[in-house]
Amino acid sequence: MRYWKIIKIIIRNSYTRDKKIPGVVTANVFSSLFEVIITLTMFSAIFNNVESLSGWNYYQVVFLYLMMKNIVLLNGVVVRGGLNDMAKEYVRMGDYDFYLVKPVNSMLFVSVSKPRFYNIVVLMFTIPFSIWIAMKTGIDLGALNILAFIFMAFFSAILYYFLSVITIVPTFWLVRLFSLSDLMNRATQIMRYPAGIYSMLVKVIFFTAFPVLAITYLPSWTLFYSIKAEYLVYMVVITFVFGWIATKLWNIGERNYGSASS
Repeated sequence: MRYWKIIKIIIRNSYTRDKKIPGVVTANVFSSLFEVIITLTMFSAIFNNVESLSGWNYYQVVFLYLMMKNIVLLNGVVVRGGLNDMAKEYVRMGDYDFYLVKPVNSMLFVSVSKPRFYNIVVLMFTIPFSIWIAMKTGIDLGALNILAFIFMAFFSAILYYFLSVITIVPTFWLVRLFSLSDLMNRATQIMRYPAGIYSMLVKVIFFTAFPVLAITYLPSWTLFYSIKAEYLVYMVVITFVFGWIATKLWNIGERNYGSASS
């Protein structure tokens, strides 16, 4: 209950702050939707020259991209803004002191410190659009496939958060490397395509060492094709494994942190 009360206060303050800045919500919503339009145009150009990408048709590839977009937006609603500021400011300016002394988990508190409330507006468009695209694939979507997809998508969103944490942990040591906040944004570009287009080495790296491909590809495969128990187990296991890794790395980095008063 303590965490829930804190999150509600932070979200309310974020909404109050954003609505006082003229055009901030409109500009961010427009920018995000414009990105979707540009990407769809790019995919249309690609599929004017090929029939499929590694066996995936146009609508399946678009769904894969939209799933990536939805997971990024969902994380952005609550956690992404705080992690970005952690990478750019909190350690460098000593603001992490504020989060460190609170009687809550510091990693979680930092993560939820700057929610992007306007992402909900974009999700109101992208989620229904994703459902429509899935229906346009021409594949009969069984009830079990849909349930398995929802199960895996839940863990995918959590895994994305843990990977985001891992990418910004080096800020405890590299306080002036501001581009750390962009690492996960670059990694998400890999998530928008079917895994089959990549070399074996790339697939091994991005399914195990840094499993961003698993975030979108495995749930989407489960929705469109046969349900594989090993995919379900793998998604759960790697989520817990990388959750443990993210927490451990954060704690190690925290021990390296020197407060603003030290």
